Amino acid sequence: MSSLRPAQGRAAHPRLLLILLAALSLLSSVAFVLAPVERTEAVYSWPSAPGDATAVAIPLMLERPADLTARIGCAAARDAEPGTVLLSTTTLEQKPGVAPLPGLRVTAAEDGLQVRSAGSDLDTQPVPASGDCRWELRSTPEATALLLDGEPVAELPGDHRPSVAGVFSEVSDPRGLSVDVTADTVFQTSPTGLKIGLGALALLALAASLALLFLRERTAPAVARTAATDEGTESAPGDGRRGPVRVVVDAAVVAVLAGWTVIGPVTVDDGYIAGIVRSREANGYVGNVYRWFNAPEAPFGWFYELFDAWSAVSTSMVWMRIPSALLGVVTWLLVGRALLPRLGAFTRRPGTYLVAAIAFALWWLPTGLGLRPEAWVAAGLAAVVVLVERGLARERLLPIALALAVASATLAVTPTGAVAFLPVLVALVPILRMARRSPVGTLPACAVASAAVAAGLLLMFADQSLAGVRVATAFRNELPGAVPWWTEIQRWYDLLSTGNQQGSLARRVPVLLGLVALAGLSWQWISGRWPADVARSVAGRLMGTFTLSLVVLLFTPTKWTMHFGAFVPVGAALLVIAVHSFGRARSTADEPAPLLPRLIGVCLVLVVSAVCWAGWNRWAFVSNREVTFNDIPPQFLGVQVTAVFLTLAVVAAGAGAAVLLRARLREDPERDVPAPRWMPTAAMVAVPVMLLTIALPPATFLKAAWERRDTYTPASDVLATVQGRPCGLPEKLFVEPDPRAGLLTPVPASGGDAGGPELDGFVPVDDPSLSPAPTLSMAGQRLPGWSATGHTAASGDGPATLTTDWFRVPDSLREERLPLVVTVAGDRGVGTELLAEFGTLDGDRVTVLGDVPVPEAGGAPAARDARLDASAVPPQAGLVRLVATDRGTAGELPLSVAVPRVPVTEPFSDVVDTETPVLVDWPVAFVFPCQTLAVQAAGLTDVPRWRITPAPGDPAGEIVVAPFVGGPYSAADSLVEATPFPVYLENRSQERLVQLLAWTPRLELAEPRRSGATRTVTGWGG
Repeated sequence: MSSLRPAQGRAAHPRLLLILLAALSLLSSVAFVLAPVERTEAVYSWPSAPGDATAVAIPLMLERPADLTARIGCAAARDAEPGTVLLSTTTLEQKPGVAPLPGLRVTAAEDGLQVRSAGSDLDTQPVPASGDCRWELRSTPEATALLLDGEPVAELPGDHRPSVAGVFSEVSDPRGLSVDVTADTVFQTSPTGLKIGLGALALLALAASLALLFLRERTAPAVARTAATDEGTESAPGDGRRGPVRVVVDAAVVAVLAGWTVIGPVTVDDGYIAGIVRSREANGYVGNVYRWFNAPEAPFGWFYELFDAWSAVSTSMVWMRIPSALLGVVTWLLVGRALLPRLGAFTRRPGTYLVAAIAFALWWLPTGLGLRPEAWVAAGLAAVVVLVERGLARERLLPIALALAVASATLAVTPTGAVAFLPVLVALVPILRMARRSPVGTLPACAVASAAVAAGLLLMFADQSLAGVRVATAFRNELPGAVPWWTEIQRWYDLLSTGNQQGSLARRVPVLLGLVALAGLSWQWISGRWPADVARSVAGRLMGTFTLSLVVLLFTPTKWTMHFGAFVPVGAALLVIAVHSFGRARSTADEPAPLLPRLIGVCLVLVVSAVCWAGWNRWAFVSNREVTFNDIPPQFLGVQVTAVFLTLAVVAAGAGAAVLLRARLREDPERDVPAPRWMPTAAMVAVPVMLLTIALPPATFLKAAWERRDTYTPASDVLATVQGRPCGLPEKLFVEPDPRAGLLTPVPASGGDAGGPELDGFVPVDDPSLSPAPTLSMAGQRLPGWSATGHTAASGDGPATLTTDWFRVPDSLREERLPLVVTVAGDRGVGTELLAEFGTLDGDRVTVLGDVPVPEAGGAPAARDARLDASAVPPQAGLVRLVATDRGTAGELPLSVAVPRVPVTEPFSDVVDTETPVLVDWPVAFVFPCQTLAVQAAGLTDVPRWRITPAPGDPAGEIVVAPFVGGPYSAADSLVEATPFPVYLENRSQERLVQLLAWTPRLELAEPRRSGATRTVTGWGG
């Protein structure tokens, strides 16, 4: 025994060192979270200059201040007329149609000083009749108190901090009045040297422990595997993994991903993430610039920092999509070259590699392109699966430790990244057994594993303190946006719904076929029919990972079908195994496959395919324009593909039932009925369905790109970028700055079928006596026209009708493919129609050629532009007039119409230059890559001159100005009037992709005085 002690002693030293290094890394990672940070303070004061009563804009990003102090001199209160607003943190006149912000208002009253903060009133205080005294109002999270000469006189306990958009007053002399607003800058921090040092120490200690683990395992005697058969059979090095078929398939996958980067769709969140990334530098941190008060994305979203660095070269669409394409290549190589050989001996066949590529493309194409995090999670999950399988196959702990580090980094990308831990979890038993056999030892192995997991904290808290993350988490929990786990059914409802991209057929097929594959393989596992050439334990771990991934989705804070994109490597691997397992014509070399399981498999695949292809080929935003089958299930020769699948399922079931019944009548009922040779396997049905699903989107996108080659598409965006025009959609947009410039010229006409204007109770809308009528205005310009609101037809019982003057149709309508535009106000309900009637002029007589309905536009009853495409105008038409009719029982025509016009436009970039900060709403930000985005820094948002938002009628972008979801620009929005400027798409002027709003301050605003310094605060207290 004594001879063993020196060896044990020598072994103990590396183990102890390994534990110490791992513990140092772990503790440093935890300390990194708590380390102090540098925080910038910002105090904004009014008046901006002594004696200047001009209002100041202080649109707080978090809406409420960290604290506020207001001072009111008694003399100022005494001198003010009753009802005079001495101080207010919101505009004195509320914006029409918008709920007022709960601000602070101090008002002089007959009975004293009235103070209202955040919707709560303090006790009215009498104003001393004489003397030099001063009130001071202090509002903090703990209380809002009013003091007179330093003595408390009224208090509201609890958090009654007011909303702050600025400081406003009705007094002309601000002497005795002042306000100091301390902005909440809890998110705007930077790491101290100590925090940076702790992060570096954690990484160095982890790297040292991993290196020591590698050396220990390399120099230790090899441990014989005790369950080699249980771990499966890995393909031999000479199995052709570098054969020509695999090289061709790899090249094809790369080509498909490259082509998809060019013609593929934008995702619904590309604009959201583009706005976050492009705001990083000006704002100082990675924040959600559209909601939750620009709360940081931390503890998730470190990949935004990489996107920020990537965008330094270009922010164009094609450049920003390259990282997801590269991640696709990495994920494919991990699946095809590293994971596939672990699935069993059947993967040595070159055909299996092709099936794997098909399965990968099926999963990747619907969700892998763009800026969303699914591509990062898929690559991370693939790496973890490969590392775990490599570690188990080679009896090494180092790959397991690396897998945990990758899993932790993947979780730090997005909550869905938690799936990356599942391969380790399902393999935990064999990993622990391996650790017990390892010369490293269980305790050192656990120490290194803990340090590897804790390293993810460095990514989670690199940009934020613990205090900032806690506040951000509170916002997400308290405000709408995140949903509880029991609403998971909504994800599946959306997947099986039509009408939006969440339930597109391209997303349905991989998910539902993946579930079929999981069910089929589970049946084979339980029934004892598992194929001998498929590695049972590896497949079992993949099945377990896929199943538990569905459980993880329960706890994601949102329920979008895009999250299924994280399943790419595991879902593709399961499809490969299922295609092989259910593609065999025989159960064994000599025994035919039984009929009933094959029949059930074929029918199940056909029915699921029918459900999938009942979906639409629908995509997000600009990618959905003129895409075939984006509003109906796909068809071929007028027959719906879903009906074909369903019919084939019925035929297969009937034929199979007939064969089964006949065999039962003739043969031993205890014996399995063999499947006939003519009956296909489930795999023979599934693979063509997969190929059709892969082929449909690219084919339809290419078709749409060709048909829309004269206007904007993602493909034309890429082409323009290559040609040196990287600014995306604005390259194809035009703005109408002055709608009055394009008004049509009236033409006097009489006789024939024409006649002059028939007003019958209607009056011109620009008549100053007409106050009840809606205002017909666009781009801030009042337009001439006719109002029918509140008037009935003079004919009595007949329908109310308005017939306008005749107007000359200009040549630009056809030559420049511009629309005929009619501004309409009022409600065009059931029974109300508006027609454009066209005619020709011969002398002073008009011949009517026919009429065309004027399409409705979103936004009723407010003034909005109805656009009639030039192609609908008769070629010989020289005149046009409007005819409005209401056949409702009221006999009233509830609308107003302006004189028609053909717009005079300017290029978008001439109206909105790329240097001026613009508020670009999240649905459209990705296709406006050159615009300088509005800034949210030092606790404030700016008040930009322009806002670019989705098309009229689409409220998706409104969250940025909605207080109830924490819209950072809700305060700024209260300070401005939003004036719409018509925007037209080149050669598709009737399409409304975006809306341009001019933000004009409602009153004169000055800049507040700013003070404050940078101070060091603790990581947990802020």
